[in-house]
Amino acid sequence: MQQIGNCSCSPSFSTKYISLHSNMEQSSTEKLVSMVRLLDGPSVKAEEIEWAMDLEAGMTLIDWLAAQMPSYLDVEDGNVDLAQKTVLTGFALEKEEVEALANIKTNFGDDGDTIRTPKEYSIPSEAREHARLMDIESTYIEDEIELLRNRLKQTKIANRRMTQTMKEMKREIGRTRDEISASQERLAEMSIKADSTASASIRCASEVLDALKNEATGNASTDAELKAYANYRSAVVARTQQQVEDVVTAAAGLPSEAELEQVARRVAKKLYGEGDVIQVAEDVFFCQQMEEVCEELEQTDRRAGVANLLLKVKSEQERQADGDVDMDINDELEMAWRLDQMGLLSEKLEILQNAIKDFEGNIIPPLQLLYDSVKTSVSHMAEAEGLIAALGEEMKGIVESSRLAKDSPEISKENITEAETLQAGLVDLLKKLQDLRPANSEPLVLLDHQDVLRELKAIKEQERSLESEEERGTAALIQGLEHLRGSLELLLSDTYQHAPLNTSPPYALPLDLRNLERDTLKMSEELRQSVVILQKNVDSLESERSTKKLHSFVHHALRSPKLKSK
Repeated sequence: MQQIGNCSCSPSFSTKYISLHSNMEQSSTEKLVSMVRLLDGPSVKAEEIEWAMDLEAGMTLIDWLAAQMPSYLDVEDGNVDLAQKTVLTGFALEKEEVEALANIKTNFGDDGDTIRTPKEYSIPSEAREHARLMDIESTYIEDEIELLRNRLKQTKIANRRMTQTMKEMKREIGRTRDEISASQERLAEMSIKADSTASASIRCASEVLDALKNEATGNASTDAELKAYANYRSAVVARTQQQVEDVVTAAAGLPSEAELEQVARRVAKKLYGEGDVIQVAEDVFFCQQMEEVCEELEQTDRRAGVANLLLKVKSEQERQADGDVDMDINDELEMAWRLDQMGLLSEKLEILQNAIKDFEGNIIPPLQLLYDSVKTSVSHMAEAEGLIAALGEEMKGIVESSRLAKDSPEISKENITEAETLQAGLVDLLKKLQDLRPANSEPLVLLDHQDVLRELKAIKEQERSLESEEERGTAALIQGLEHLRGSLELLLSDTYQHAPLNTSPPYALPLDLRNLERDTLKMSEELRQSVVILQKNVDSLESERSTKKLHSFVHHALRSPKLKSK
């Protein structure tokens, strides 16, 4: 937006307003001078022809001429003169035209019939402007041609790089296929090892079951051993009971408590009822002690030794006095009875120790060994049952997966995508793979449908020859593998048993390899589309229509007046 005074208006409106305002301010003489200037006429000032306005005829003529200039033109401010000049050239002659007309009249006389306007006549200003525009356009076209030439060069470079990239992609695809083949071989080996492991596990499980069955049949010998140990235990128990009964019988011959009481009363009456026996015993003991003291005194000469001897005798006498206790007949008899009972208990203890020795030496160790063996067998049996159950679950899962694979075979989406891609870009694919054609084949020409069919037939013939070579190699390989079939019969039977079909590989590619194959196909398709776009751009530059346009432009440029004048 432009500001005019305090108003805001659009550029077109402001331009129109300025042009109209400037025309309204000019006088008729100024308009006439402006018209002469626009027509490249003589240099005249408005003051020099003001005198004509004083005459009525001059003013009428000047006003009429000035009225030929429009007072308002809907153009931008910078193009007002050009627009006015364009309006004036409709009824006025330019300087070159006046000179040409004067030259024609001088050379050919006044006969107007001899002057003919060319059909494609252009006024000199238009011709000059047209020549200028043609020069500008030729410059633009030359620049565009140079740009297209550079672009074509870059396209060729990009095409070479694309070709190199395609070759590298082919090599990468080849390496990827080799890796896939190696992975398939490793997977086949792993599957064979897995089948071998499964077969070995089943065989080991069968052997464990057979061993457990044999252990179950061997329980008869264990029962016989247990019966022998039971008989031996019964014999030991019977012998021990007999020995204990003998001790009890011997204990029955000892006096009873009533008899012991009678004996105690009789002995007490005899001892304490007649006091002379005890008194005589005490006198005899006192005499013996005195004799011992006298003998020691005779042998001791010193006074200190005699005193020590007397002190010793005194202390011994005091101890004897303290130790003299009246003898209790009941206690003595009770002690004797306890000694008898201790003897009986010792006999019983010896009998029990012999029985324990027999149990610990002849019965308990074999039974302990048998117990440990049975316990170990039970733990082994539980572990074997767990392993066999787990193996059964795994085998059931394998069988279920195999059944599902047989019942619902799925079509690979990658194969469908690849088929559609091959069908859509068959020609481009043939051009891209022309390096794989035989060396003695004819040059690749794919102009129409027949050429494509001819190339496909040639590829089919090459395929047949390769298949025949492959069949010969396969026959030789089969002959070599016949020698190994005997040792691989079990593995082959297991492999084909778990395969979806007898003619299909038993295992599919892993997920990461399938993703890699899909990504590789997608990248190849993107590269192929890029090559197609580049080829279309090159074809558009080299097409017949573009060539005709270029020739037409050059021819038109050569016919321009400016080039002719040069």
